[in-house]
Amino acid sequence: MIDLINLVGSLGVGAMLAMMMFFVYRYDSKQSMRQIQEDRKYMEDRLTHMIEEDHETKQEHTKALIELTTVLRTMNGKRSS
Repeated sequence: MIDLINLVGSLGVGAMLAMMMFFVYRYDSKQSMRQIQEDRKYMEDRLTHMIEEDHETKQEHTKALIELTTVLRTMNGKRSS
């Protein structure tokens, strides 16, 4: 690493600035990627939770419809339509 810095230093100020800009870019891109991954994980967890709640609601509604159908058939004298 020291040899690389010495080599770039011998090339001049422009090369030093380019090297610094490159390392700042790499650091920023890694941080951005981590943030994107965290956001994606949060969205996946949120979507999974919403899907599970929707599934539970559908099960409850299905039970209610089955009970309603049973009650209506009983009230109508067990006629089949």
